Amino acid sequence: MTERNAKEPVTMLERNSHVAIMPNENSPAAEVLEIASVLFVGPVYVQLFDGRMYASLGGKSLAQRKLSYIVPATEEHWAALKAKRNQLAQHA
Repeated sequence: MTERNAKEPVTMLERNSHVAIMPNENSPAAEVLEIASVLFVGPVYVQLFDGRMYASLGGKSLAQRKLSYIVPATEEHWAALKAKRNQLAQHA
């Protein structure tokens, strides 16, 4: 499991990078909610293509309605998301 310090900047991201949307600061990759593409990375915030914004320091969502965090997407995140989708397809 790849964990990231919650105070670590996510500014190593760049436009079109993929980020994993996570429910908590130190969630394991298996808990990935979704993977999204980055539109903008600045010193204060990271904006995704769908308009959501996250703090550049710590990756915490800037929206009050639903708390989530971003981390750079890894192969582990992609595999977990694929497994979740396959599981849903089997139950549909």
